[in-house]
Amino acid sequence: YNLSRNMTKAFGYKTLVSWSGTMFEYFMPFQIMKSFDNTIWSLTYSSVVKAQKVYGEKKNIPWGISESAYYVFDINQNYQYKAFGVPGIGLKRGLEDEVVVSPYSSIMTLPLDTKSSLENLRKLYENKAYGRYGFIEAVDYSEGKEDAKDVRCYMVHHLGMSLLALDNILNRNILKERFHAIPEIKAVEILLKERVPENVVFDRDIDIS
Repeated sequence: YNLSRNMTKAFGYKTLVSWSGTMFEYFMPFQIMKSFDNTIWSLTYSSVVKAQKVYGEKKNIPWGISESAYYVFDINQNYQYKAFGVPGIGLKRGLEDEVVVSPYSSIMTLPLDTKSSLENLRKLYENKAYGRYGFIEAVDYSEGKEDAKDVRCYMVHHLGMSLLALDNILNRNILKERFHAIPEIKAVEILLKERVPENVVFDRDIDIS
Protein backbone atom coordinates (compact mmCIF):
# COMPACT_ATOMS: atom_id res chain seq x y z
CA TYR A 1 0.00 0.00 0.00
CA ASN A 2 3.01 2.32 -0.01
CA LEU A 3 5.45 2.38 -2.95
CA SER A 4 7.17 5.60 -1.76
CA ARG A 5 6.33 7.60 -4.88
CA ASN A 6 7.48 11.21 -5.11
CA MET A 7 4.83 13.80 -4.32
CA THR A 8 4.73 17.49 -5.10
CA LYS A 9 2.60 20.39 -3.91
CA ALA A 10 1.48 22.89 -6.53
CA PHE A 11 -0.92 25.76 -5.78
CA GLY A 12 -1.67 24.09 -2.45
CA TYR A 13 -2.65 20.72 -3.94
CA LYS A 14 -0.74 17.52 -3.27
CA THR A 15 -0.13 15.28 -6.27
CA LEU A 16 2.19 12.72 -7.82
CA VAL A 17 5.15 14.19 -9.69
CA SER A 18 5.41 13.75 -13.45
CA TRP A 19 8.20 14.78 -15.81
CA SER A 20 6.41 17.59 -17.68
CA GLY A 21 3.18 18.09 -15.74
CA THR A 22 1.09 17.38 -18.84
CA MET A 23 -2.52 16.28 -18.89
CA PHE A 24 -1.44 13.51 -21.27
CA GLU A 25 0.87 12.00 -18.62
CA TYR A 26 -1.86 11.96 -15.98
CA PHE A 27 -5.06 11.34 -17.89
CA MET A 28 -4.09 8.89 -20.61
CA PRO A 29 -4.01 5.97 -18.11
CA PHE A 30 -7.14 7.38 -16.46
CA GLN A 31 -9.13 6.38 -19.55
CA ILE A 32 -8.70 2.65 -18.88
CA MET A 33 -7.61 2.34 -15.23
CA LYS A 34 -10.03 2.60 -12.35
CA SER A 35 -9.57 5.22 -9.65
CA PHE A 36 -10.43 4.14 -6.10
CA ASP A 37 -11.44 6.61 -3.40
CA ASN A 38 -8.89 7.83 -0.85
CA THR A 39 -5.89 6.64 -2.84
CA ILE A 40 -2.83 8.33 -4.27
CA TRP A 41 -4.42 8.15 -7.73
CA SER A 42 -7.79 9.68 -6.83
CA LEU A 43 -5.98 12.53 -5.06
CA THR A 44 -3.63 13.05 -8.00
CA TYR A 45 -6.36 13.20 -10.64
CA SER A 46 -8.42 15.76 -8.72
CA SER A 47 -5.37 17.81 -7.68
CA VAL A 48 -4.00 18.00 -11.21
CA VAL A 49 -7.28 19.38 -12.54
CA LYS A 50 -7.43 21.90 -9.67
CA ALA A 51 -3.85 23.03 -10.33
CA GLN A 52 -4.58 23.36 -14.06
CA LYS A 53 -7.65 25.47 -13.30
CA VAL A 54 -5.76 27.75 -10.88
CA TYR A 55 -2.96 28.23 -13.39
CA GLY A 56 -5.47 29.08 -16.13
CA GLU A 57 -7.24 31.56 -13.86
CA LYS A 58 -3.96 33.27 -12.98
CA LYS A 59 -3.16 33.59 -16.67
CA ASN A 60 -6.78 34.62 -17.45
CA ILE A 61 -7.08 31.92 -20.12
CA PRO A 62 -8.88 28.57 -20.43
CA TRP A 63 -7.14 25.69 -18.64
CA GLY A 64 -5.85 22.41 -20.03
CA ILE A 65 -2.13 22.27 -20.77
CA SER A 66 -0.50 19.17 -22.18
CA GLU A 67 1.86 18.03 -24.87
CA SER A 68 0.66 19.29 -28.22
CA ALA A 69 1.54 21.02 -31.44
CA TYR A 70 2.28 24.74 -31.04
CA TYR A 71 2.66 27.84 -33.20
CA VAL A 72 6.18 27.19 -34.50
CA PHE A 73 6.90 25.73 -37.94
CA ASP A 74 9.65 23.74 -39.62
CA ILE A 75 10.95 24.46 -43.13
CA ASN A 76 7.99 22.54 -44.58
CA GLN A 77 5.50 24.69 -42.64
CA ASN A 78 4.52 21.83 -40.32
CA TYR A 79 3.58 22.68 -36.76
CA GLN A 80 6.15 21.64 -34.17
CA TYR A 81 5.23 19.44 -31.21
CA LYS A 82 6.44 19.09 -27.63
CA ALA A 83 5.33 18.77 -24.02
CA PHE A 84 3.78 21.72 -22.18
CA GLY A 85 2.70 21.51 -18.57
CA VAL A 86 1.84 23.34 -15.39
CA PRO A 87 4.92 24.46 -13.43
CA GLY A 88 5.14 22.90 -10.00
CA ILE A 89 3.56 19.61 -11.05
CA GLY A 90 6.30 18.62 -13.47
CA LEU A 91 9.99 18.11 -12.76
CA LYS A 92 10.97 19.75 -16.05
CA ARG A 93 12.18 23.33 -15.70
CA GLY A 94 11.01 26.19 -17.88
CA LEU A 95 7.36 25.10 -18.06
CA GLU A 96 6.27 28.66 -17.21
CA ASP A 97 8.02 30.02 -20.32
CA GLU A 98 5.37 28.81 -22.77
CA VAL A 99 1.60 28.42 -22.41
CA VAL A 100 -0.26 26.25 -24.90
CA VAL A 101 -3.84 25.16 -24.15
CA SER A 102 -5.17 22.03 -25.84
CA PRO A 103 -8.91 21.24 -25.91
CA TYR A 104 -8.29 17.50 -25.75
CA SER A 105 -6.91 18.06 -22.24
CA SER A 106 -10.37 19.10 -21.05
CA ILE A 107 -12.15 16.33 -22.95
CA MET A 108 -10.01 13.72 -21.16
CA THR A 109 -11.22 15.02 -17.78
CA LEU A 110 -14.94 14.88 -18.61
CA PRO A 111 -15.51 11.64 -16.64
CA LEU A 112 -13.83 13.15 -13.58
CA ASP A 113 -15.19 16.71 -13.48
CA THR A 114 -17.91 16.98 -16.09
CA LYS A 115 -19.18 20.43 -15.16
CA SER A 116 -15.80 22.19 -15.10
CA SER A 117 -14.65 20.42 -18.25
CA LEU A 118 -17.77 21.41 -20.17
CA GLU A 119 -17.49 25.01 -18.98
CA ASN A 120 -13.89 25.15 -20.15
CA LEU A 121 -14.72 23.58 -23.50
CA ARG A 122 -17.47 26.16 -23.91
CA LYS A 123 -14.91 28.94 -23.42
CA LEU A 124 -12.68 27.39 -26.06
CA TYR A 125 -15.63 27.06 -28.41
CA GLU A 126 -16.57 30.70 -27.87
CA ASN A 127 -12.96 31.57 -28.73
CA LYS A 128 -13.50 29.68 -32.02
CA ALA A 129 -10.95 26.99 -31.18
CA TYR A 130 -12.65 24.53 -33.50
CA GLY A 131 -12.76 23.65 -37.15
CA ARG A 132 -14.18 21.19 -39.64
CA TYR A 133 -13.30 18.15 -37.52
CA GLY A 134 -14.16 19.55 -34.11
CA PHE A 135 -11.87 21.19 -31.58
CA ILE A 136 -8.49 22.10 -33.01
CA GLU A 137 -5.19 20.89 -31.60
CA ALA A 138 -4.36 23.90 -29.42
CA VAL A 139 -4.28 27.64 -28.78
CA ASP A 140 -0.80 29.08 -28.20
CA TYR A 141 -0.85 31.81 -25.53
CA SER A 142 2.94 32.04 -25.19
CA GLU A 143 2.96 35.65 -26.46
CA GLY A 144 0.05 36.66 -24.24
CA LYS A 145 -3.72 36.40 -24.38
CA GLU A 146 -4.08 39.24 -26.88
CA ASP A 147 -1.65 37.57 -29.28
CA ALA A 148 -3.07 34.05 -29.00
CA LYS A 149 -2.42 31.86 -32.04
CA ASP A 150 -4.67 29.00 -33.15
CA VAL A 151 -2.89 25.75 -33.92
CA ARG A 152 -5.20 24.41 -36.61
CA CYS A 153 -4.29 20.78 -37.01
CA TYR A 154 -5.54 17.46 -35.62
CA MET A 155 -3.51 14.75 -33.88
CA VAL A 156 -5.02 11.28 -34.15
CA HIS A 157 -3.75 10.12 -30.74
CA HIS A 158 -5.32 13.16 -29.05
CA LEU A 159 -8.60 12.54 -30.86
CA GLY A 160 -8.36 8.89 -29.84
CA MET A 161 -8.02 9.72 -26.14
CA SER A 162 -10.90 12.16 -26.49
CA LEU A 163 -13.09 9.40 -27.91
CA LEU A 164 -12.12 7.10 -25.03
CA ALA A 165 -13.19 9.74 -22.52
CA LEU A 166 -16.46 10.40 -24.33
CA ASP A 167 -17.21 6.67 -24.47
CA ASN A 168 -16.54 6.36 -20.73
CA ILE A 169 -18.79 9.23 -19.74
CA LEU A 170 -21.63 8.14 -22.03
CA ASN A 171 -21.39 4.45 -21.15
CA ARG A 172 -20.55 4.39 -17.43
CA ASN A 173 -16.81 3.87 -17.72
CA ILE A 174 -17.20 0.93 -20.07
CA LEU A 175 -13.56 0.94 -21.17
CA LYS A 176 -12.34 0.81 -17.57
CA GLU A 177 -14.69 -2.08 -16.87
CA ARG A 178 -13.44 -3.98 -19.90
CA PHE A 179 -9.78 -3.36 -19.05
CA HIS A 180 -10.23 -4.52 -15.46
CA ALA A 181 -12.12 -7.59 -16.61
CA ILE A 182 -8.84 -8.91 -18.03
CA PRO A 183 -7.63 -11.52 -15.46
CA GLU A 184 -4.02 -10.31 -15.55
CA ILE A 185 -5.17 -6.74 -14.78
CA LYS A 186 -7.62 -7.85 -12.09
CA ALA A 187 -4.77 -9.73 -10.39
CA VAL A 188 -2.72 -6.55 -9.89
CA GLU A 189 -5.61 -4.14 -9.31
CA ILE A 190 -4.49 -3.73 -5.70
CA LEU A 191 -1.58 -1.58 -6.94
CA LEU A 192 -4.14 1.12 -7.76
CA LYS A 193 -5.22 1.22 -4.10
CA GLU A 194 -1.97 2.73 -2.87
CA ARG A 195 -2.52 5.08 0.04
CA VAL A 196 -1.44 8.72 0.03
CA PRO A 197 2.13 9.32 1.34
CA GLU A 198 2.60 11.92 4.05
CA ASN A 199 5.83 13.47 2.77
CA VAL A 200 6.12 16.00 -0.04
CA VAL A 201 9.56 15.65 -1.59
CA PHE A 202 9.26 18.17 -4.42
CA ASP A 203 8.07 21.71 -3.79
CA ARG A 204 9.25 24.51 -6.06
CA ASP A 205 8.48 28.21 -5.68
CA ILE A 206 7.07 29.48 -8.97
CA ASP A 207 6.65 32.96 -10.35
CA ILE A 208 3.90 32.85 -12.99
CA SER A 209 3.10 36.54 -13.07
